[in-house]
Amino acid sequence: MSEVRELLTILVTTYNRYTRLQRLLRYWRRVPTGCPVVILDSSSDAIDPSIPAACAELGAQLTRFAPSTPPMEKMCAGLAGVTTPYAVFWADDDFLVPESLREAVRFLESHDDRVAVHGEAALFMTGQPDQPGSVACMPYRQRSLTDATAAERIADHFQYYSVLNYATHRTAALRRHVELCAAHGFGYAWGELALGGLSAASGRVTKLPGLYLLKETHADMDSWNPVGHRLTVCDWMTGRSFAEQYPAFCECLGQAVAERDGLSLDDGRRLVRVALWTYLAGQINTEIRDAVAPSTGRRRAHAWRSWLAKIPGLRALRRALRDAEPANMTTAGMLRPRSPYHDAFAPVWYAIAKSVEPVRMAQSIDEQTTAVAR
Repeated sequence: MSEVRELLTILVTTYNRYTRLQRLLRYWRRVPTGCPVVILDSSSDAIDPSIPAACAELGAQLTRFAPSTPPMEKMCAGLAGVTTPYAVFWADDDFLVPESLREAVRFLESHDDRVAVHGEAALFMTGQPDQPGSVACMPYRQRSLTDATAAERIADHFQYYSVLNYATHRTAALRRHVELCAAHGFGYAWGELALGGLSAASGRVTKLPGLYLLKETHADMDSWNPVGHRLTVCDWMTGRSFAEQYPAFCECLGQAVAERDGLSLDDGRRLVRVALWTYLAGQINTEIRDAVAPSTGRRRAHAWRSWLAKIPGLRALRRALRDAEPANMTTAGMLRPRSPYHDAFAPVWYAIAKSVEPVRMAQSIDEQTTAVAR
């Protein structure tokens, strides 16, 4: 851990979610980060008195901002105080794995051509935290970007999109990217896309094996999403901010691509427009597919599933076989001691559902699976 303390800083953004911040602090008690942590809090709610005390106990720095502070400006202020060569943003509702952060730092130390590193990830949704099985997990795609040019990486990134905002970055590059986003006034959707795009344009990104991120999916209000519900791509594209910030987005990323590849600014903007609209077309197609009536093929698949569901014990057997896969990213799969994700996931499970003992739960699931398989 001593080597990481001098190399990596964790920046945690939070806004009106003290319950989730407490959950994160509980996680750090079991799995110390081993490096400086700065919590960037712009909440308008009154702070829970236990938060400052817990931060002091864990050695985390709590920095307060005015509730009106835009997310990118808050991130800029946090990065301004970072003195380590690497930095990572950690959302208050998610979990990064400290050991995977250390692996990312080691990789960046030995690979000068990489701008950022992350690893495997899973989405999770919570139900009742005191009930076994209340945390549902599924894989969350993360990718490497290894093409030689910025134009190729931008095209690849937006065609097969995955979020890069939680990757471990070189501090200088991340600071420059956030400053650009703040200068253009990006927030929420534009901010996420611009940050990832700037990372892709500036250098190669590597995905390492091993669990790196567990990201919670929900529609709670936060400083990125002030409406408090999920915005569809169609909602976003028909809103006022899209038309206002679309030119700035193309200018920002277009300039980054042009500078990196030695292109004209017009060519850089054109490449970014094509990449962005490829991404948007895919998102719109998904939303339309999910909104309209199922196609004939999907109806037939649904009919087959309905018929198979009537066979006694088949669903339980299918789940047992699926969960028995060593690299399965379901809750049951990751809680198994033989899973490659178990050691990283068990403390997260404990932080979310603190009344459930992870090992005991895993043993119970193993016993149930064995009984079904018989």
